Amino acid sequence: MARSVTSPQTKTTSITRITDPARLRFFRVAWITIAVYNLVYYLANWSAWVALRLNWIECPAASCGALDMSPAVLAQLGEIGLSPVAIALYRPILDLLSSIVFMGIGFLIFRRRSDDWMGFLGSLMLMHFGPRVVITVTRTLITLDPEAFRVIGFISAIGFFFTIHPTLYLFPNGKFVPRWAKWVLAAILTYEVTIRGFGVYFGNLSERGSLVTVLAGAGGFIAALGFAFQMIRLRYHATPVERQQSKWVVIGGVMATAAIMISNFFEVLLPTLTGPTLVVLGFVVPMVYYGLALMLPLGMAFSMLRYRLWEADFVINRSLVYGALGIFLAAVFFGVLGVMQIILGRVLPIDQTGTATVIGALVVGALYTPTRRRLARFVDKRVFGFRVELDELKKRQNETHDRLDPSAPNLPEGAFSGRTVGDWILGGMLGRGGMSEVYLTRREGSEQPIAVKVLPPDMAAQHEYSARFTREVSIMRGLMHPNIVRLIGDGQTENLRYLAMEYVDGPTLSSLLKQREMLSLEEVRALITDMAAALDHAHQRGLVHRDIKPSNILLRQNPERLEAVLADFGIAHQPSNTEVLTRDAIMGTLEYIAPEQIVSAREVDSRADIYALGIMAYQMLTGKLPFEGGPAQLVYGHLNQPPPDPSQTVKSIPTGAGQAVMKAMAKVPADRYATAGAFAAALGG
Repeated sequence: MARSVTSPQTKTTSITRITDPARLRFFRVAWITIAVYNLVYYLANWSAWVALRLNWIECPAASCGALDMSPAVLAQLGEIGLSPVAIALYRPILDLLSSIVFMGIGFLIFRRRSDDWMGFLGSLMLMHFGPRVVITVTRTLITLDPEAFRVIGFISAIGFFFTIHPTLYLFPNGKFVPRWAKWVLAAILTYEVTIRGFGVYFGNLSERGSLVTVLAGAGGFIAALGFAFQMIRLRYHATPVERQQSKWVVIGGVMATAAIMISNFFEVLLPTLTGPTLVVLGFVVPMVYYGLALMLPLGMAFSMLRYRLWEADFVINRSLVYGALGIFLAAVFFGVLGVMQIILGRVLPIDQTGTATVIGALVVGALYTPTRRRLARFVDKRVFGFRVELDELKKRQNETHDRLDPSAPNLPEGAFSGRTVGDWILGGMLGRGGMSEVYLTRREGSEQPIAVKVLPPDMAAQHEYSARFTREVSIMRGLMHPNIVRLIGDGQTENLRYLAMEYVDGPTLSSLLKQREMLSLEEVRALITDMAAALDHAHQRGLVHRDIKPSNILLRQNPERLEAVLADFGIAHQPSNTEVLTRDAIMGTLEYIAPEQIVSAREVDSRADIYALGIMAYQMLTGKLPFEGGPAQLVYGHLNQPPPDPSQTVKSIPTGAGQAVMKAMAKVPADRYATAGAFAAALGG
């Protein structure tokens, strides 16, 4: 029995699940059986097709059964020096690569959503559609041995008809739009089985060529009709998320249809072409054809990636998109290499054709990597919505930002240990950041410990770092709150900029979480209340911290409990400050960064800190981060994945507390609490 389930958190399209275990097992077995049958059928046809094309090298006569290239065309290509093997294998290799992409996406969808009707249909559709992109391939065996392969070919065609059309009419929510579209689908399936299926596989094969031409035209009309219904859904009946999901599939489907039209036109034009025109078009048109055809599975992948269709896993699908682009780009460059080899071969003397091959390979090899990187950046920015390159994010995440446990008995020495700055002699190093180091010290003649942050000379010489350090000093002078580290003094000694601040003799929250993983709800409420008070104090003065995280929370032991103290205003933001001190880079720590900081680091307000406070509350309550993984996963999670409910992860957490944390982690700033104190109050209520 199937039921429609709509997630209140994701607000995506309803997903029709198969809930009966026995029926689910049946459909999974059926999917595997159909997929394996289709794969074996395709590989058998593809092998026969390759053997047939290679046979042209030995027997170019028309009687040898050339399917899509006449002996005259082969002779013309041979006259200009193109390898016969390259001619024979070029199309089969492109076809195999594109089929791998189609079927690979289909398999991954089945793996993730085999309990979903749309996942079941969509994945099977891709398993059938990919191998049938080149119709010549799937009809090779029946052409060679009609009697033996009529039934086998017919069964494969039926599988194609009963997956491509229902997917087109039901995508993305499993409902007919408008309702009477189901009668159109029934009529189309009847036509496909009785006329197109029987006509091609059980009709008079002597008249098959003209029949296939007529039916191909009808198939184009049927596909256009299906896309028309998708456009109706897209325009009038879809939710915002469904509209985006359908848009990508419609775009991919239209481009795949355009690919078929271009291929059909080229096949008609092919016998009239000669010389270089034949060579260039013979290489370029197939690449364009396969490239456009791949837009259908990529459109479905984009639907999954950006709009969470079928809750697909980000890493798998991003790798899938990159892999598909890599395959397509490799095919393009393979074609470019062939064209360059031909052109250079005609320019250079005949005894230097090997040199032409080497030159072409070097040029293509030199251009491939930068082109692939540009495509990757385009995908990251335009498809996934990343404002900065992932390579930059990986570099930022791997930078050293260590804050050692201040309560540790033996602190390591730093580069400036033993130096005197102002009234202080620098001792062991408490921590290291991206632009500074923090040392434990004491004022001469006093036993009171002090923490001194030092900006090294090479950093002090750079305007951006020096100005940021100066701004941090200015910010700390204006903050007087028991839950914010207090500034004691600042200055410069021998090109060494420094600021002295209150020393908190206790661990960081990060150290505490490493020891205990999870804290009790009462402890979390107390610490969040402290941090909220500190943040509200800063926010009232027009400041946004932008780097709220456990390593920036110091814990002071008071008689009753641990008290949270907020530190490190090094990248704090003042919206009223017109001086630009940050480049076009993400400011903050990826695990705790708000979505608006990813989109625009400077256009943030106090609610970015509330988001990070919600992340920390979730981590303290559950012992894990709401979004985990590498830079790409973290950025995508903050931008697109719904905030998880901690009460679903840890059953002992009250529902109200879980909802408070989820509201603090809302994607849209307006949906969060107006103040950090309001979040603390909701968490305590």
